Amino acid sequence: MALQKRYYYLSMNSPSINDKVNPHDIAYIIKLLSNIYPIDINVEKALHKHCFSIKLKENNNLCKENQVCPYLYFIRKGALMSYYPEKDKRIVTYVTFENEFIGSISGLYGKSIAKEGIVAIEDSYLIGVNMDVIENLLKTSFSLNYIFRVMFEQYYKDAEERAYLIRVGNARERYLYFKRTRPSMFKRLSVDYIAALLSMNTDTFLRIKKNEEEKEKRIKEGDKILNRLNDLINEKELFKDNNIKIEDLACLVDMPSYKLSSILNQTYQINFNILINRYRVNYIKDILKESKSLHDYTIEGLAQKAGFPSRSTFYKVFKKETGLTPIEYVHQTTRKVKAINSESRF
Repeated sequence: MALQKRYYYLSMNSPSINDKVNPHDIAYIIKLLSNIYPIDINVEKALHKHCFSIKLKENNNLCKENQVCPYLYFIRKGALMSYYPEKDKRIVTYVTFENEFIGSISGLYGKSIAKEGIVAIEDSYLIGVNMDVIENLLKTSFSLNYIFRVMFEQYYKDAEERAYLIRVGNARERYLYFKRTRPSMFKRLSVDYIAALLSMNTDTFLRIKKNEEEKEKRIKEGDKILNRLNDLINEKELFKDNNIKIEDLACLVDMPSYKLSSILNQTYQINFNILINRYRVNYIKDILKESKSLHDYTIEGLAQKAGFPSRSTFYKVFKKETGLTPIEYVHQTTRKVKAINSESRF
């Protein structure tokens, strides 16, 4: 298609359009396609002959809604966003980056009016080709048909993921899911684009982001404090004192007891008693692993040795932490040791 006709479709976007494309860019695209399936020589020739390049500034449209979009583009550099206009806002359907293809989905093959718009959200450089060229190649090229099938399969997988993304849980759960599964996009995109992609307003996104960052900060600070406290508790075996109180631990890390209690409750969802009792249970587990028997100890003796105030408290806490009674725990440990020793003989 002549450059003049391309301007007919793209003049409202003010892009920089060039019929001359760097051969290295075409070779780069061909190499990526060939990684899916070795490409036919006639397809290579057609791409070298018919491709053109476009430079878009951020916020320039690649195509607008209610226009024909007869091209398929390869993003060599930058990022673009597809959206549907809805009253005074945009419903974002996807964001795509370099090394990916983009074109109108609703106006596929450029045969009908596109319902969606596509806009650059970063300064972008694209290589385009008319869909008429692609259609003609698909009639004769097995390799291109196979490549397109793989590309469309990936598109549907991505579409399913996007559909899940905007439906999963509440706004906070969508935020956390996106941050966990799309870390590079989370760091790269502006908050406005991420918020739109997650189907929430920017204020909601920023509020959630602030809350989660504060929570992460509290967890990091809590980890430092508890790591320091852990060393002190293990070194001095403070848990053996059945009269120990949270004030005693708080004093060791130079903070008020209410602050230490807050760290345990808000960050780790445990209280002081659970913390100390876990040290006691782990201590007893180590004893039982070494002895492999309860014959060396009475229940009362074990409880007292670890700092438990009573036999009943010991049983209750041990069962809650391990899911087993002390006797069941010893039997289970003994069976595992025998099984390992038996396997080692062969």
